[in-house]
Amino acid sequence: MSGVTAFPNYTQIPARLPIGAWQALRALSLLGAIGLAVALVVAPDDGLYVLWRIVIPALATGIRANRERKRISTVHEVAP
Repeated sequence: MSGVTAFPNYTQIPARLPIGAWQALRALSLLGAIGLAVALVVAPDDGLYVLWRIVIPALATGIRANRERKRISTVHEVAP
């Protein structure tokens, strides 16, 4: 049998993005969260607009898409 396993652990799975890209995404998300927190304190009306009209709908869309993807993958599975 070869060295490839059917169920590799996380250290054996190849990365989809380079580590630099992940670090950049982390930095941008942190700066965005800090910016939103500052906006909610300094200009509450604008901060609330951004939170409820941009951030929350974007998160809900991602959650909905993920849930739909899981539902489709379980419907199309073939029983042994």
